[in-house]
Amino acid sequence: MISTREKNQILDGLDFRVYNGLRKTMRPVRGFLKKDDGEIHVSIGRDSSGYNTVPLFWENPDGVRQAYLMKYTGLRDFRNKKIYEGDILEEPDSGFRFEVKFRKDRPVVYYKGKYSDDLAELNRLMRVVGNIYQNKELLEVEE
Repeated sequence: MISTREKNQILDGLDFRVYNGLRKTMRPVRGFLKKDDGEIHVSIGRDSSGYNTVPLFWENPDGVRQAYLMKYTGLRDFRNKKIYEGDILEEPDSGFRFEVKFRKDRPVVYYKGKYSDDLAELNRLMRVVGNIYQNKELLEVEE
């Protein structure tokens, strides 16, 4: 059986942020909560009524999810900003932009439908310029 201390050590290594598709806001994840009905919620802090949570797998009739999780890659850009899954990176000299994804549990850059190099080899050459939820237009390529 895993002790509470061991669980906390494991969770300390995980870092997520969540994009709320309905409110169009980005918040750090404070934890996860399993409700009595089995539904999993993401805790995004406290408000006047207690913990502020959003359901992880709920979506409205238009297909907009309330919570889009973005996992921290463990890497930072050349300005020392954390890089998360779903971030858009730009190589300053060329202006090329890439989406950050995970492939086989490793962060990689994704460009025009193809996976490219391992992000750990490129992160210090790039900067975070946005993310796919709030700045999708940054990935649009002019022909």
